[in-house]
Amino acid sequence: MPLMACPECGRPVSNQAPQCPSCGFPLRPVTPPRRNSALTCGLGCLLATVAVFFLIAVMGLLAAIAIPSFVKARGNSQRAVCVRHLEELADLKATWAEEHSATNGTVIPDAGLVELAGGRLSQLWCPKDAQRSFRTSYVLNPVGVDPLCQCADEHALESADEDE
Repeated sequence: MPLMACPECGRPVSNQAPQCPSCGFPLRPVTPPRRNSALTCGLGCLLATVAVFFLIAVMGLLAAIAIPSFVKARGNSQRAVCVRHLEELADLKATWAEEHSATNGTVIPDAGLVELAGGRLSQLWCPKDAQRSFRTSYVLNPVGVDPLCQCADEHALESADEDE
């Protein structure tokens, strides 16, 4: 093991020693531990980074396609429920008008509709109606005029056939 003189104190020190044992003077520059980064880790890291970005892009594309379709399907199913309720109300009105020999323009009294629909009337409300009430969802209209949804203008009996 060759010896050398310490540049600080001049005592003999092994050339393998990191510092002088007498004065503590560093004999070799201290190098910080090497960190791996995207620039120094090589081809494997680069491919992994590209794969992650590609995966994120594909997931974003799928979300961009799926989310609007889900929202549209949900809206269509809500609309279908409302249209079914409107059809049921139209049938109830027609039955009441037939039983009472009512002519077009006759207003059905609340008691008549409640009697005809029974407990079912409380279940007839538009899914878009936050109050979930027949009265806040629908306008019954007189005999000869279709009932209407108050929650959404596009809910009408004429458009019920378009969805099916």
